[in-house]
Amino acid sequence: MDISSIEAEIKKTLSEIEEAKTAIKKLKVKRNILRTKLGELIVKRRELISEHKQLIEKIKLLRNEKKNILSQVREIKERRDEAYKKLKAAIAELNNVKKELQKYSKALKIPVAELRKKIQQLEWKQQTSILTLKQEKELIEQIAKLEEVLGQAVKAKELKNILTELRAKLIKEKIEIKTIKENLEQLYGKLSKVRSEIELLSQEAKIIGDEISRLNKEIDEIRSMLNKINENLVNNVKKLSELREKYNELNEMKRKAEIKQILERKRRDIERKVSSRRRLGLDELRILLGEVEENDKAE
Repeated sequence: MDISSIEAEIKKTLSEIEEAKTAIKKLKVKRNILRTKLGELIVKRRELISEHKQLIEKIKLLRNEKKNILSQVREIKERRDEAYKKLKAAIAELNNVKKELQKYSKALKIPVAELRKKIQQLEWKQQTSILTLKQEKELIEQIAKLEEVLGQAVKAKELKNILTELRAKLIKEKIEIKTIKENLEQLYGKLSKVRSEIELLSQEAKIIGDEISRLNKEIDEIRSMLNKINENLVNNVKKLSELREKYNELNEMKRKAEIKQILERKRRDIERKVSSRRRLGLDELRILLGEVEENDKAE
């Protein structure tokens, strides 16, 4: 290969070296940009994962709270059902007492104290007075009738007292049921609020979860791009090394070619000197005999 061809190849190699350097520089810039972006995405993902965990923990606590509220609701419903049973039983008993009391409605107007006093007077009369058999019989019959009336009056009073107690019991059961209903309404309000919070937090957790998935995908894509860039960098660095080696070899070839050209020119000059029978120096003699190689320094 002549010197001009070698110089052309050197020029081409230098151009390829610059192209490789430029490619490496661009790849490094792109890699740095992607590394920065990757770091930012990883930090953002870490923050979102932390936020997502906190939301899941809140949802877990709210679900436990909901479970406790439902347990309380079940217990209060059992109390309500029991209260309704008692109320129903009290109403039935009240109706029965009312029916029974209707039989003794007239007896309610009888003055019990006066009637007892009248019976006592008659009994005293029976015990202290001298009566004929007929009079005594009439007196005994009168006392018996009065005692029967007294029994009805006492029974009527007892039924009335029972009725009063049942009415009080009925009011108590109604108050109990009202309180239970109020407690249930409060619990249902709390339950509705907790369910709404769970729904809201679940939606928020889903949005963050979707964002984490999107970031995972983007992070994987960037890592894949970085792997390709690193591969290209390795290939370009290897290519650059080979081009530099080629460049050095071409320079060496050029140096040798130039030395060879100088030696050939000197050899022609020496040959002309010999033909003119002029005396040769030691170095000229070596050149003429071919003892000076291309690697030797030309004078």
